[in-house]
Amino acid sequence: ASAMSFARHQGGEIQLRLDAPGGPVLAAIEIAAQAPQPRGQGGGRFRRGGARPEPVEVSFEPIQGHHSLYIAFHKEGADSETPLMNFGGLTLRAASDQ
Repeated sequence: ASAMSFARHQGGEIQLRLDAPGGPVLAAIEIAAQAPQPRGQGGGRFRRGGARPEPVEVSFEPIQGHHSLYIAFHKEGADSETPLMNFGGLTLRAASDQ
C-alpha cells in the first residue's frame, strides 16, 4: 500500500479487513500526521513532480478460499472535516512472488 499525509491531513491507520468493513483486521498500516509547514514549504496541493506516497510493505497470514478484502481508513477521534491522508493504491502479491 502507499499513502501519505500532507501538513493539513490528520494521518491515521489503513486497515485491511476480511469479508466485511467490520471484519477481522488482517493487517494495519499507520500513516503519521505531518506537522504544519510555513507557506511555500510543502504541505500544499499535490503537483506533478511533487511529493509522492511512499510504498509500505505489510504481510499477513495466507488465507484459504475466496474472500472479499476491504480497505478501511481509521483514526480514533478524527475530525470529520479534515482528510486523514492521500491513498496512493494497493498491490497484492502472493508470498511466493516476494
